[in-house]
Amino acid sequence: MQGEQALISAADSAVKIEKTAYSVQADGGDVPLYSAAWRMLRPTTGKPLGPLGRGCFLEDRVTPYPAAVLTRAGKGALPYVPAALFKDFDRNRYPRRRAFVGDLMKALAGKLEVSVDAPVAVDVALRRKGHELIVHLMNRASGTPNQPSNGAVDEIPALGPVTVTMRLAARPKSVELALEPGRLKWTFARGAPTVVVPSVRIHAAVVVETQGPMVQTPESHAAPR
Repeated sequence: MQGEQALISAADSAVKIEKTAYSVQADGGDVPLYSAAWRMLRPTTGKPLGPLGRGCFLEDRVTPYPAAVLTRAGKGALPYVPAALFKDFDRNRYPRRRAFVGDLMKALAGKLEVSVDAPVAVDVALRRKGHELIVHLMNRASGTPNQPSNGAVDEIPALGPVTVTMRLAARPKSVELALEPGRLKWTFARGAPTVVVPSVRIHAAVVVETQGPMVQTPESHAAPR
């Protein structure tokens, strides 16, 4: 609630602009973002996340406002984007727009217990069973990744490699690939096992048998990404 109040206080003096597009940066480039209404602000206690530009990011076309603001209060955090981000993404699924959302989520979540570096069509689900940590990898590729509701699928290509990194208190007892045939490679250094799965055909799982509970910190989350 304190974070919301701080953000609302800053938004009281926000600049309102209607029916236009600005650019945000993600994945090594920039991408336009259209909104019927913008409510841009200069953060006070919040952290600015990236610049907001008028079209391409030339020096004279960068606005004095951030593309997003992250405010923390106690154990909570509140991200603020001054535009109808997901409404625009629903209509125009540009890959860098999705990458911008991913950057926001990384800033919001902080350090994760499990992180995955995978092709965009791989979904991840984290499960626990006793001292086993199970990372499910699901291949949702259809040849048309920006059209998820398209019912026609010509083929489902195998995707990879997929790299899974974990934070554990000790070296795991074992690391195995389940549900699909294949061999994985893994290493352990400084409390972080790194597992490389060469490819995922449909649904594979990395099963890690741990020595004990995973590392828990105030910034840790149980999310797989």
